[in-house]
Amino acid sequence: LVKMATLVASEQKPKVSWPLLEQNDLYVSANQLTRYEVQASRQQVNRKWVRDDGDQFLSRPMAVEDSVVHVRNVRGTRGVRITAMNKQTGEPIWETSVGVPVMGIVEQQGRYNAITSQAALYVIDQQGIDKGQIDGATLNPGRNQRQLNFERVAIREDGSLVAVNSERGRQWVYFNPKAASDRVLTVAATAGFDAKPSGDPIWLEDGI
Repeated sequence: LVKMATLVASEQKPKVSWPLLEQNDLYVSANQLTRYEVQASRQQVNRKWVRDDGDQFLSRPMAVEDSVVHVRNVRGTRGVRITAMNKQTGEPIWETSVGVPVMGIVEQQGRYNAITSQAALYVIDQQGIDKGQIDGATLNPGRNQRQLNFERVAIREDGSLVAVNSERGRQWVYFNPKAASDRVLTVAATAGFDAKPSGDPIWLEDGI
């Protein structure tokens, strides 16, 4: 073994990290994904970019053609995010979330509207039940952002559902079965209020 380059240690305590070396590019995942350029002739390791700072990576990144695929827990959410990103730029090519819990199900005219803790809506009809599978999310107003954990839920008799974000108390998601199909699920925020909720919301006449 021959030492090619070194990088000064910057962490205050040990942590689990996973490396991936692709030619002169070194990718290291831990609580962020960092790309380094290894310059053997100069015995240097130069940092090129950092992505997904604050997320918890769960395994070693994998090189697939011109992309790097990685798996992580996104900060302030539940479930696992799988992402393929451009090797050079670090920009996402595609990503999907798995294992995200369903926080509410509303039956409507023989269909079941399942809403996840990340504010994605999946519509399950009899055809999907018979096939044993469903298509992707019908609506996704949460847009896979960080700190999305809608788990404080209240469902009204007419099928309306509201849930408060446990990570951002002023943010809530609203399912309105009477709204237009592209507006049945919306995410909104209340100005000037950001305390974390300590219990489930309660429906009143015209609000919660």
